[in-house]
Amino acid sequence: MGAWKKSKLLVTGVVAMGVLIGGIWLTASGGETMADMLLKYGYLEMLPPSHFHGPGTINTIEVTSDNRIKLHPTCDMDAQHLATLTQVSSTVDAMLVQKLNKSFHIAAQLKSMLSAEVGDQQVKDIVIQFKDVKIRLISEDRLLELQEKFINGTCQKIIEWNLRHSSTVCQTQAVLEADVVYTIVYAGHVTASERADITSKVTSQAQFTVVTQEDTKAQVIGKGLFFGVQLAPYGIFFNTPDAKATTCRL
Repeated sequence: MGAWKKSKLLVTGVVAMGVLIGGIWLTASGGETMADMLLKYGYLEMLPPSHFHGPGTINTIEVTSDNRIKLHPTCDMDAQHLATLTQVSSTVDAMLVQKLNKSFHIAAQLKSMLSAEVGDQQVKDIVIQFKDVKIRLISEDRLLELQEKFINGTCQKIIEWNLRHSSTVCQTQAVLEADVVYTIVYAGHVTASERADITSKVTSQAQFTVVTQEDTKAQVIGKGLFFGVQLAPYGIFFNTPDAKATTCRL
């Protein structure tokens, strides 16, 4: 295999495919899903929110049979080094901030993802809110610098394996970051031990801690979590005469 190539980045366009990460849709009162809203601004929804797939990381894309997207970390990269190359902006598109400045009711799919035991009989609703929204991003030249630094040894071998099996390998260019708050509303008959168990299941899905635990509801918060991810437009590919870049913004 020759040197790795990354074609010139283009201006961000609207992602055309209705996709999501983690298999979850969030629905606002007007019927617009969180995934739909983020796609308009060039981001894929990432749920549960986490610290994974940050700017500069190399990930393999999996498109499932029902057209959902999952990201799989491909190479182990030094988080401290990535942090030195990442820019942070608290200036987010005003319209996006306005859309995010509301509560979103989580669809029933999230309850089933948390546990088969957490259903409508125990949980009346789960509401998500975003506070202190920021953009973390990395410049195009730094993306190439990271490829040259990390794509070798085992990282190179696993990328080769994925490409030979028709997978797409992409780098994250930007993420939406926020303090993410879940409010869990319990059904009236749920016992104290059941409430504690439900809250534990929610917090185990990501880096959340319990803020309040009451008879009727609980609130948990995750600090500085990524809930939207924007991939560089084109994937990593072999430096061979017949090699063609694959699109990462599906």
